[in-house]
Amino acid sequence: SHTKETIMPILLTLTKKELLVILTLTHMDSEGIPSTYLTVSRRLNISEGCLRGYIATLIKKQVPIQKDKKNNKLVFLVLDSVLKENAVKSQLVSLFYQNDPNQLDLLNPLSFGGSSHS
Repeated sequence: SHTKETIMPILLTLTKKELLVILTLTHMDSEGIPSTYLTVSRRLNISEGCLRGYIATLIKKQVPIQKDKKNNKLVFLVLDSVLKENAVKSQLVSLFYQNDPNQLDLLNPLSFGGSSHS
């Protein structure tokens, strides 16, 4: 099982979209929403096939995600507890924004061409 120290180098190799998939899984977990390909792909607004591709890549990159099959058909995506630690979660968030510094501007309405009251 991973520790905070062993997971960090792995997280640094992830793309923005891959980080978003993990962040979405951690959010859904903290909200108590079961993570299936359907629920997660809807939350991310991508197709299930697209999400399957991301999950396969994340697993290939050694990100600790378990595919937990229930009743032999429904697959639940389960994150290793290390990814749920607050320190790791805040690192995920900062990596996500660091990947695209302009992302922060989306929270600032003035970035959309100034105010309409000029």
